[in-house]
Amino acid sequence: MIKALIFDNNGVLTKTEGDGINKMAELFGVSHDEYNEVWKEYAKPLDDGGLTSEEFLMKVINYFGKEVEIDSLREIYYDCYDRDDEMHETVKNLRDKFEVALLSNFGDSFDKFEEKWRTHETIKPENMFVSVKLGMRKPHRDIYEHALSKLGLEPHEAVFIDDRLENIEAAKDLGMHGIHFSNRDQFLVELQGLTAND
Repeated sequence: MIKALIFDNNGVLTKTEGDGINKMAELFGVSHDEYNEVWKEYAKPLDDGGLTSEEFLMKVINYFGKEVEIDSLREIYYDCYDRDDEMHETVKNLRDKFEVALLSNFGDSFDKFEEKWRTHETIKPENMFVSVKLGMRKPHRDIYEHALSKLGLEPHEAVFIDDRLENIEAAKDLGMHGIHFSNRDQFLVELQGLTAND
């Protein structure tokens, strides 16, 4: 029987606004795609605390070698991720039937973003597992095992929802159910299929 739903953050409960990436690309005078590739590569050490947000932003500035004020880049950065209100309402509606949790790769700016996202209104703070605070990150097995242990669950009792296929595959390798998230409606259809016999 499925007892819990464990959600990824960005791409599921929050969304990266294309306009934010575009603004940062414009700041450096490069294309969206060129900036996004550098962003994704340089952001990886943020997730387990290998890099602070300020160090990350400075690395991006140094990479492009442009005279850009860090304050300008920081302002756009903190405006990049928006709460998906529709998904938050959906998760709230599911709390009557399931325990809900968050399992996210995110850096030291998580608490700053959380002021805007208010995820704690949807998911209990003790059920929010963030990579930088744990020193482990998806898709490594240990972070899934940590979340399951804290929730008191066996792998088959949980569904993990993420927009990255590699993270879903890692959860399934551990014995969890997985939903590769595309949008709210697709998620609800797949969840219904998984829980139809519960």
